[in-house]
Parts: sequence; structure tokens; C-alpha cells
Amino acid sequence: MPRLALTPNEMWAALTGIAGHVPVPLTGADWIELLPSRRCAISDEGIRFEHRTYDGPALNGHRHRSTAADGKWEVHHNPYEPWQCWVRLPHGWEQVSWIHQSLVSRPFTDTTWRHIRSVVTRRADRAEHEEHLARHLDELLRRAHAADTGISDADSSPPAISARILDTAARPGTTKPGKNDQPAQSRRKAQAEHTKQRNTNTDLPGHLAGQVPDAGEDSDTTPDIADSATPAAAWNIFDAHQEAQQW
Repeated sequence: MPRLALTPNEMWAALTGIAGHVPVPLTGADWIELLPSRRCAISDEGIRFEHRTYDGPALNGHRHRSTAADGKWEVHHNPYEPWQCWVRLPHGWEQVSWIHQSLVSRPFTDTTWRHIRSVVTRRADRAEHEEHLARHLDELLRRAHAADTGISDADSSPPAISARILDTAARPGTTKPGKNDQPAQSRRKAQAEHTKQRNTNTDLPGHLAGQVPDAGEDSDTTPDIADSATPAAAWNIFDAHQEAQQW
């Protein structure tokens, strides 16, 4: 039937009825391959896109060393887990974490992050603005979880709630000072510690790169989230490698 117009699914069904098929389970690497991808450079600061910076020991030795014509690397990311990404290095995929994950107490999606970016005005350089976004994101997630919004039933839709919360949080002088409000000197110290740890822990495997310190560790950059933070294990919404073992 050479002149019969068929959809790809109809073609597949017709061919399967003749030749059959062998089902092959997907691996964890196959799942990463199917995620949205982009081309990114690996700089001294790490990988940056969507106003987020990803860094870890796995990137050491590959900064500014791409052999591609555009000088960039293939990076895959999950919109439902934007606090991590995967970069294709010469030896395979490596998972890299967002450098400000420790400032956010709960999991979030790319949609929430884009909303934060749209309502928080930039008043500092790129690095400080990213930290500022992370802190406002944490405030939004905390207040949404506690349902402490003070919004009437007539104005209780999720977009209205987040807009009201962020409008309050973005106004100067409305955020209560706390442990997360670091002076510039402390911020520079935290960045120096991050660089030191990145350069000294080169023997760590890629899946341990950039993990959040335990709550008991002495860290000036870890927020006080013991009362309302989600356990670290709950951040992994879907473990492709673990799921592949069950297929």
C-alpha cells in the first residue's frame, strides 16, 4: 500500500505484527539521555544556566578544556529536579549539584524557580543575585508549607498566594533578619571554603559531589532548617539507576 498515509505509530504497529519485537529495559543512563539538554561551558565557577550555578569535584580537570567547536559540554537537566544536572564528560555522565541547594529547605520545580526570577528584582552582581533568589525561594517554600499566608479564601489560588508572598518578601525592609542574612565578609569566606573543598576533594565519586553537609557539621553557610526542612533523601524524587534495577 505505497500510497496509504500512516502515522509513525501505525507504521510501528504494522511492522511489529510482521517482524515482532524484543523488549529491552532502559538503564539509568538511558533515562538521563531522554532529559532536556543544552550546551554549557564549564568555567572556574562551574556550569551556569537559568541563573543557577552547578559545581563539584567531578568538574575538576575539565574547566575550559572542551574539545568541541563551541567550547561547551552537553548538559541534561530535569525540570522537576532543578537542583542537579548531568554533564557528559569523556568517561560518561556525572551528576553535579546546585551550589545553593543548602540554602533551600524543600524540593522545588523549575516553574517555581522561574516565578521567583520574575518577581525578585536584581540589585547585585550575578553571584549575589543567585544567592538572593535562593533565599527568596526558601522563604516562599517555607511559608507555603506552613500555610502562614494570611490570604482570604477569595484570593487563595496558588499563583495569587505565591505572588503575595513574594511581593512581601521582595520589598526592602520586610524580611526579618536571621541566620541566613550573611554580611559580605561571611559570603566571601563561604565562597572561599567552597572553592577549597572543590579543589581538595577530587577523589570523591561524582554522585557525592556537592552534597549538602550533615546538620551536625559546623558550617557557616548551612541554614538553620532543622525544624522544617525536608530530609536529604526526599530530594531524590526519581533515582533512574535504582529504578532500572527493578526492570
